[in-house]
Amino acid sequence: MYRHRRFMVVSNQHSFDEALSIVREMNDVATRRNLPSGTVWMTAVGVAHQLVVEIDYETLADFEAAHDSLSRDADWPKLIATLNPILVEGRSYSELLRLVEPPG
Repeated sequence: MYRHRRFMVVSNQHSFDEALSIVREMNDVATRRNLPSGTVWMTAVGVAHQLVVEIDYETLADFEAAHDSLSRDADWPKLIATLNPILVEGRSYSELLRLVEPPG
């Protein structure tokens, strides 16, 4: 199991609401393409106006296939282009986690 996390910091509350709307549209694109959609979290304590989107994949191949599929969708680059200007430059990043079973 792999978990992709995308951390995004938006500049203000208005941008936060707009980012939520864009992420909802991105989830719609993923669902339309039969891909997993993201669970959206916000920081309760810590960085202000931060959104974290988490998406789980069974395998690394599933992760790669999903990203290949989204890159071929006509709406995807438009959504990215709409999202990027409202993010705080240099504060957004992604990570990919792998589930590890403890020994024993």
